[in-house]
Amino acid sequence: MLTRRLPTEEWNKIAHVFEANGVALPDASSAIVATEDADRIVAFTVMQWVPHVEPMWIDQAYRGRVYWPTMIHRLEATLGTGTYYAFAPSQRIARMAQLAGLVSLPRAVYEGHIPSKEGLNAFSC
Repeated sequence: MLTRRLPTEEWNKIAHVFEANGVALPDASSAIVATEDADRIVAFTVMQWVPHVEPMWIDQAYRGRVYWPTMIHRLEATLGTGTYYAFAPSQRIARMAQLAGLVSLPRAVYEGHIPSKEGLNAFSC
């Protein structure tokens, strides 16, 4: 078996998996790594750059005077269509997200760190 980065020209080989799950292929700025057995892709994973709306900062003297949902809605208008996320490390931030119209998802969030280029050279698949 061979594990390699799948170039965008070959994403059509896995398009059926996305279609079967009712989701679109990721944006071309994403990266897909696939494992192949002979000429058959038997597994893959995707790293996607996902827009999120934080951090937000308002000068202490202007808190309660700046209507921050306007800033979020202006961002939405600037970016066009699509999905974005907000990470809420506190109940106060979660409430702000709800007030801006964002919906809480039943998912846990996990963090990973990309090692340095030197560290990447130590891995082999």
